[in-house]
Amino acid sequence: MNKIKLLELHLEIDSVIIGERIKGGTFRPCQDTIPSSTIEGTLKHYFGVEVPAVGFFEENTYEFDEFTYSVRDKFLNVSKMPITTTYLRPKGVHRKIKAKIYIPYSRGVGLKNELKDAEFQLGALKSKGFGKSK
Repeated sequence: MNKIKLLELHLEIDSVIIGERIKGGTFRPCQDTIPSSTIEGTLKHYFGVEVPAVGFFEENTYEFDEFTYSVRDKFLNVSKMPITTTYLRPKGVHRKIKAKIYIPYSRGVGLKNELKDAEFQLGALKSKGFGKSK
């Protein structure tokens, strides 16, 4: 039986929205998992590498809250219909949400030093301050 060696990354996140797609509604739920597409997109955007990855948030370090925002039409200078989204924020005494991400060691060993103490953003509404990660 072949074993796969993984590189484990520990993240600390201020608050994050990893939203479900919305189709015409005004409520956008947030996932409490980290889809591989979110992690892979972040690694490609910030580090220029295409690496498969999986991850999860550590239990009891987060809780759900709601955030309401409106998409603004800059040309007409008006806000469109407000959208409410759920997001994850640190729970209780935790100052950060904790998460673990796993990437194949053979593909991630070259990133090991670059990822140490790196800061980046993941998820949705980064322009509103969500997704700040270290």
